[in-house]
Amino acid sequence: AAGAARPADPGLTAVFLHEYSHARQSPTVKRLFQRAQEQFRQHKQPDNDDSLQARFQDDPAYVAVWEKETALLYQAAAEPDEAKARELALEALALMEARQKRWFVGPEAMWKIYDDLYLSMEGFGQWVAYAWLSGPKGAGMTTDAAREKMRGRRRQWSQEEGLGLFLVIDRFVPDWPQRAFAEEPTLGIDLLRLAAAEPAA
Repeated sequence: AAGAARPADPGLTAVFLHEYSHARQSPTVKRLFQRAQEQFRQHKQPDNDDSLQARFQDDPAYVAVWEKETALLYQAAAEPDEAKARELALEALALMEARQKRWFVGPEAMWKIYDDLYLSMEGFGQWVAYAWLSGPKGAGMTTDAAREKMRGRRRQWSQEEGLGLFLVIDRFVPDWPQRAFAEEPTLGIDLLRLAAAEPAA
């Protein structure tokens, strides 16, 4: 009908929820950022979560590893067989650890903590928006549609890998919010270690 209000674009709500998640998470990780800044105070600090991408995106070997580990995370999240999914998550974790050990050394050592922090923050933000988009009380999208909407053009590394990371974490670590928001928060890479571990008998 003429003059009827259009329903809000669910993408706008998703963006708001992503950004709001940072406000919710920032007090939890503030001390970790402060520690990193103090430890590496002789280095220029990253401007934002895209700084690591800007530093390494011209290195084809780095990009190849990042692409493979990211693909493995999404495969692990979608794999119906739980044992196989954990194997895929473990492969992704091994690549992530090897990437950090290979490239984040010497004058580049500070990138290790920032990689962990930004994957945790952006991954959480992406997951919150995804959860709302796919929730029956949210946008009501299918999980596939919600995931693809949040992946978008897949150009921002921390958001692209972070969502895959938290999809795996949410599948296998049911108490991850309590761990992620503890006084000493568990970051995404450590939550992935829990996700990839064999379940207790």
